[in-house]
Amino acid sequence: FGTRQEKIDYSYDEYHYNSFNEDLAKLFANGDIYIGSSLNDSRALLHRWMMASGCAMAIYDNVSSDEYAFDGVTALVAKINNVADLSNKTEELIVNPELRKKIAGEALDFVRQLPTWEEMTDKLENIFKREINKQ
Repeated sequence: FGTRQEKIDYSYDEYHYNSFNEDLAKLFANGDIYIGSSLNDSRALLHRWMMASGCAMAIYDNVSSDEYAFDGVTALVAKINNVADLSNKTEELIVNPELRKKIAGEALDFVRQLPTWEEMTDKLENIFKREINKQ
């Protein structure tokens, strides 16, 4: 999927331009493997969406991935900027369905344990209230 160009000049099986909300959720839910090929992606939210949709991830060890991508547990993590390593991790997920299911299941369990949006906003609100009461 992508949002950069409506039409691309590369061969592909499927290309989704400007997918959002329900369309994006359906797209994620219909995949078994997500390849995180960005070298400096600090947007953990996308990776957590993939984890929540049941995808096994092969991603680079970048910026904040160590907070949720535990190699061999919730993802297969390749050395940053090592294309061969990412390719090998992806191939492992393709040829080993048991590993793919294990990784996807552990990832799903991990995101289900995360605080909800409401819990996090309540926590932030309480921090603000404590600081205001100190004055």
